[in-house]
Amino acid sequence: MLRPFTRVWLALALLGLLLPATSRAGDSTTFLIKKGNHYDTNYLVGLRALQVKTRVDRTVSFRGYFYDNAAYTTSNPQNQSDWNKLMGITTNLIHKNSIRLGWSWRPPRAGDPNSGKMALGFYGYIRGQRISQEITRVPLRTWFDCVLRMHNGGLSVKVNGIEVKRDQSLGFSSVIPTMTWMLQTAYFGGDETAPHDINIRVEGIVAR
Repeated sequence: MLRPFTRVWLALALLGLLLPATSRAGDSTTFLIKKGNHYDTNYLVGLRALQVKTRVDRTVSFRGYFYDNAAYTTSNPQNQSDWNKLMGITTNLIHKNSIRLGWSWRPPRAGDPNSGKMALGFYGYIRGQRISQEITRVPLRTWFDCVLRMHNGGLSVKVNGIEVKRDQSLGFSSVIPTMTWMLQTAYFGGDETAPHDINIRVEGIVAR
């Protein structure tokens, strides 16, 4: 049974309102996640660039930028290290096979030069198993480059040239085509919603 958001996205696709299977260079957006929400304000139309193939090999590349208001403190300190999500590639079952860029604010700590930065990481599902791993950290108001990839043999995320891969079959059928999409979205959570408005800029989006 399809989830409600999936049903909405599929309906939009049938109406021809989504981008084609290849998205041109230069596409850009500024995401706004409003206080008290998980989803960015354009989340319902964020599923784009549909492909239907038996041999899946997809990439999404972009440049990202976190504004000052992307720093946050969770109500429950144990949730501070939870991964939020930015952009991605997914099948119709996001919690079965998908890959997204994880982001999580690491508050400043005295004597720790790697704190006070945004942690960026691999956040994905392979055949229902969730996998997450920090890749690097970047300061706020600093552009970074990211490439996400999904193919029959695994998932990968590359940030500023540092790559984390999981080489493992996604279990796609060799006979029945698999539907895959680009997620042009931003998501906060985790267990908690955004404690205040958060803005993230993404430019140069290319989906293949």
